[in-house]
Amino acid sequence: MKKFFTTFTKPACPTTRKTAKAAFTLAEVLITLAIIGVVAALTIPNLVQSYKKKVVETRLARFYSMMCQAIQMSEIDNGPVENWDMGIHGVYNSDEKLYAWFNKYLKNYLKFDKLETDVYVNVGDEVYHYLLIYLSDGSVLAIHPNQLHDFSLFIDYEPGKELKRGVNSFLFSIKRTGDNEEVYYKGLKFSPYVWNWDGTKEGLLHAGDGYGCGETYNAYCTKLIQMNGWKIPDDYPLKF
Repeated sequence: MKKFFTTFTKPACPTTRKTAKAAFTLAEVLITLAIIGVVAALTIPNLVQSYKKKVVETRLARFYSMMCQAIQMSEIDNGPVENWDMGIHGVYNSDEKLYAWFNKYLKNYLKFDKLETDVYVNVGDEVYHYLLIYLSDGSVLAIHPNQLHDFSLFIDYEPGKELKRGVNSFLFSIKRTGDNEEVYYKGLKFSPYVWNWDGTKEGLLHAGDGYGCGETYNAYCTKLIQMNGWKIPDDYPLKF
């Protein structure tokens, strides 16, 4: 009887191959970093500008609402704003008189952190003398001794820092007797600065006296932003 043997062989082990790990060359790394740098250079300034615009829009709208409410409350105690003692336009008031005016008409109706008297601030090419009221959101209300009815709002004030009207300094005014209420105030007692404005958007940009936004004084920039719903227009003539 023949014996049959079946030969069993172990299955061959799978072939083990060493695979090289992918790696970046120095040139590829440098190119990637260069691309990231270019993208950052293009996008970061736009992000910074967008942030600055948003801060301006938010603080302007908040300040306008706050001042309208403060004036309404003050009128209950001090009578119609048109009858407030604004002094003589263009005649310099002492710091004491300015401080007394603020104490009477506005101090008790505004929320603020602190105030400073007799402060000189660079706005554009000129130096102005102000009473500064520091508001809780970081902006500063500035009142000039010569014009008690005209206010400035400084968005990001720092001592010694030069401000630019229409960018981080914006003009407002309180209604006075004889002001064009229909054009300027629309029934309210407080408005962006619009003295001598003709009532048109074109007049906010191009005014014969240089008050237009983007012209010599940039006085009408606040009104231009208000007319756009407190949003800085896409075609705004100044850069942030």
